[in-house]
Amino acid sequence: MELESGIESKLKKVRSGFCAILGRPNVGKSTLLNYLIGRKIAITSPKPQTTREIITGIYHGENVQIAFLDTPGYHKAGKKLNRYMVSKAVSTIMDADVVVIMTDPTSKFDEFSKRDSALELAKNANEHGKSVIVVLNKTDINGKKSLMLPLMEKWMKVEGVKTVIPVSAQTGEGVDILLKEIGEFLEEGIAYYPDDMDTDRGDEWISSEIIRESMIMLMKDELPYSIGTKIISVEHHDNGSMRMEADIFVERSSQKAIIIGAKGTMIKEIGERARKSLSVYFKKPVHLFLSVKVEPDWTDSSRGMTKLGYE
Repeated sequence: MELESGIESKLKKVRSGFCAILGRPNVGKSTLLNYLIGRKIAITSPKPQTTREIITGIYHGENVQIAFLDTPGYHKAGKKLNRYMVSKAVSTIMDADVVVIMTDPTSKFDEFSKRDSALELAKNANEHGKSVIVVLNKTDINGKKSLMLPLMEKWMKVEGVKTVIPVSAQTGEGVDILLKEIGEFLEEGIAYYPDDMDTDRGDEWISSEIIRESMIMLMKDELPYSIGTKIISVEHHDNGSMRMEADIFVERSSQKAIIIGAKGTMIKEIGERARKSLSVYFKKPVHLFLSVKVEPDWTDSSRGMTKLGYE
């Protein structure tokens, strides 16, 4: 009897499917994903092009399961790494049942006329027969709600756009409406993921990203875009702590010197910041050991990108 009940639970039908979150850099895609999932699985920063890979976050609701695909920012691509990121983002359109295109109404970037705009993404999704929801982020910013109505009216005239929803990825305002609208476009079927799974990314990958996030927040100018991180080893100790070794990759010796800093001050600060974040993530003490290595021009090299896991 209990066995039958367990099987029936696993086969319970829900509205399920995949929803791609696309948009230009820094519009709040990863912040939204973290809010939807209820914990931090995607790194965030005020600097553009923080997200480099597709991250799946699984939302479990009442009679609905939505696999959200967080994507790199849609931007003009120059180096091989940038082209890789944009290609990854656009490819999710084909994989998704619903496409959410996120915009930042506080930005001066014209999403309706410039290249690499949200309008291009909407047209692409419509051409592939996908349902498009446009999200206007940052309703929490004082005095900016007045921007929303004219933009909502403008987006509703775009072919393929089913609805436009103002939200705050930071506070969650409007997210319940967004979830309801996404659910309406999903078909009833079997859930794709078990109830206790909220991401397809493992702890080592997330740890590597947490270290990179710490560096992005501390580094200035263009250096963050030349940084790669890779976990080398993880040990779990009987006292409940962890020991982790990671390599930081840069493209030039001069960059390595900046990351290490005078008498090792910068690498120490990076390590302290990353350790705190990792300890919060794992809910246990983490002892982190960092090494800095030079991989010449890795962001524009097939060999370098493969070495760092971008394949």
